[in-house]
Amino acid sequence: MGLLLIIVLLAVGYLMYKNGLIPASLDGADRKVPIDIINERYARGEIDREEYERLRRDLN
Repeated sequence: MGLLLIIVLLAVGYLMYKNGLIPASLDGADRKVPIDIINERYARGEIDREEYERLRRDLN
């Protein structure tokens, strides 16, 4: 009986994960490094070229 309960709970958890009810960021796959964030901000126009270059130098 206990084994059946474990199987059911695992199946429900898997279905929730696959349907997006559990955030994918919990598995660590969507972590962004700071340079990616800076690149995205520059691409969106949130920061100008001088700020972009300064932030890149600071990270390196």
